[in-house]
Amino acid sequence: MMKRLPLDLILAGLATVAAMAVHADDLKFEATAWLRQARPLPIAEQPRPPELSVYCREPGCPSGMILYDVLVDGRGEVEAVRFSDQIGDLSHATRAAAAEAVREAWWRDLPPGQTIRSSQWVRVLPPVRTPTRHIPFPDTNGKPISIYLERTGCFGTCPAYLTTLRSDGTVYFCGRADVHALGWQTGRIELKDFNALVELFRRADVFSLEDEYTAEVTDNPTYIVGINIGGQKKVIVDYVGDEAGMPPVVTRLQDAIDKAAGTERWIKPQPNSTDYRAPPSDCTTPPTPFSG
Repeated sequence: MMKRLPLDLILAGLATVAAMAVHADDLKFEATAWLRQARPLPIAEQPRPPELSVYCREPGCPSGMILYDVLVDGRGEVEAVRFSDQIGDLSHATRAAAAEAVREAWWRDLPPGQTIRSSQWVRVLPPVRTPTRHIPFPDTNGKPISIYLERTGCFGTCPAYLTTLRSDGTVYFCGRADVHALGWQTGRIELKDFNALVELFRRADVFSLEDEYTAEVTDNPTYIVGINIGGQKKVIVDYVGDEAGMPPVVTRLQDAIDKAAGTERWIKPQPNSTDYRAPPSDCTTPPTPFSG
């Protein structure tokens, strides 16, 4: 005849099983770390994690941050992920999407053949504010066109400058602060490259987008992007706009303008505190006749 197990032993066993289920991710993560002999690197040798962001999965979800512990091999591939902490009231679905982004990320400049322990922050952005109206893109045939980008300073050393590209092939750049070339500079752009940039604006349906996307934060730079087609203008103000529902296409347009204008040649190398030069007081009037 089988003996009945004591009730306290049964309860202890159930508690152990429950605890293992709750902490299964921790156990799996630590087991993988032990098998790979993963070690945290000294602070000075820590690689920079990829910049990751995901969008909330629920309407009205606030922005936030999620922190994960990660194991990354010498090829830059993530081997294991464990949730660590979060800022904001974020759902399980949003956390799952962030964890998937962490697993698919690729790290740069890691010690070959070594698995390291590190941390990965993921920005959680609110749902994108899709346009509520459609404004057709203007006809461009035979019209002068100019494209504009301005990046302001911040509480720090953000490059502050503006650049304008024109359909006649002229590129203007004016450095205000924290850039290599202060004041007005000029360059050229090929017509095919300029037309490709205009086409990006067309595909982005920019005239249907809102005029401003502003988050309730401080000390960040403001980005202003605009296009003028024969006097018909569209300007979009971006102040940490991705935390205010700004469509990602606006950021892609900003980056495309920088690339087409070649602004990096005037921005870098950026001055440091020992060779800081006072910025010019005025970037409003280019050195040659300007229209648009």
